[in-house]
Amino acid sequence: MTNKEINLLMIEKFPQLQNAYEEEVSWQEGDDTGSHVVYGDIFTYYIESEILKGADTTKIFDFIEEAFLSGDQDFDNVMSVTVLEYLLLNDKLTESDIFPHLKPLSKKAWNALKKDLL
Repeated sequence: MTNKEINLLMIEKFPQLQNAYEEEVSWQEGDDTGSHVVYGDIFTYYIESEILKGADTTKIFDFIEEAFLSGDQDFDNVMSVTVLEYLLLNDKLTESDIFPHLKPLSKKAWNALKKDLL
């Protein structure tokens, strides 16, 4: 997948992020802005906010798992290196805030990151 496809997939699944997305990419490369930047600056903070609010995060964690199930190396990499790594190293959230919500492939990626980073 291209950066554009990965970015627009986030907006398709989470239309409430449209305004933040437009603001983020307006001064960069538009829809072609690097997905690591977009997901790092928008999606990770959205996840953090939703968890801290106690919101239903099923759709979020299903989307993360979808990346790993897609077989697309770029999409997988964005979710692993940018999203899960941010959550793992986040000082506002604990592993118990996140790990129970992860699906099987996401848990595998989480455990690999944990082994490499901690």
